[in-house]
Amino acid sequence: MFDFIPVEIYTSLHYTILLLIALVILTHAMSKNLYDVDSIQFFNGLGIVVVIWYTLYMGQRQISGRYFGDTANYNKAYLLLQSGKEMIVEKDYFFNYLMMLCSKLMPVRSFFQLIDILYIIPCILFSKKYFGRFWFFCFFMFIA
Repeated sequence: MFDFIPVEIYTSLHYTILLLIALVILTHAMSKNLYDVDSIQFFNGLGIVVVIWYTLYMGQRQISGRYFGDTANYNKAYLLLQSGKEMIVEKDYFFNYLMMLCSKLMPVRSFFQLIDILYIIPCILFSKKYFGRFWFFCFFMFIA
């Protein structure tokens, strides 16, 4: 999905976007009352946009061993599983059995997207549980 972004600048672009979001948060927080209904709605809306963007940006990133080492290693293992190779699971049981199951059901990019979603959902749930209507600030701290 984000193959048009050169892999060399992928991480730098991510940090630049996080900086821009932080500046939007700072500017809004300095000019408005954070407890105002409009501010809460603004940050909830911004939070939804950031969650969707972050989920897609990280889940659909390119597979590159030079820049994303783990992604390339998981890609190799996933492709081996898809070709019919067996895997001996000695650790990370949930992840490895999930990878074995998914290799029979979906392409590798969908698997990476699923893993990204499984990583982000607990962050959102934690943020909403402990920060309530200010959940976006906690979630932003997680991703930044």
